[in-house]
Amino acid sequence: MLGKTTTIPPTCVKTTSFKEKREEMALVNFSQYSLKQLLDLEQDLTKAIRDRQVEQKKEALDKVRDIAAGLGITPEELILGEGRPKKGRVPAKYQNPINKKQTWSGRGKQPGWLKELLAGGKKIEELEIR
Repeated sequence: MLGKTTTIPPTCVKTTSFKEKREEMALVNFSQYSLKQLLDLEQDLTKAIRDRQVEQKKEALDKVRDIAAGLGITPEELILGEGRPKKGRVPAKYQNPINKKQTWSGRGKQPGWLKELLAGGKKIEELEIR
């Protein structure tokens, strides 16, 4: 009976290629194991896979950091990259002559005050900020 940590037969570990490992694993007769043993094996394999993924991720991050450091790239630059330049607020192009605080940049949906003035006969050129 298998213990808490399942041991895979040595013949499954000695191979050199993935194809050979897969072929040798196919030779293992899992029908001889109880359900509990198979579940323990599944749990052990899942943990081994997670551990390997964490290990490989750490190795990859270390390599990337080393390459970046060799090029004089800071971790912040690595994360943010050059990034898009931040767009500032677009200056107002039009202003409500009745309420000077109401402005519009000319982008996006026209505000209500502008629609009302245009509907009342004003020309948009008359509302331009000079």
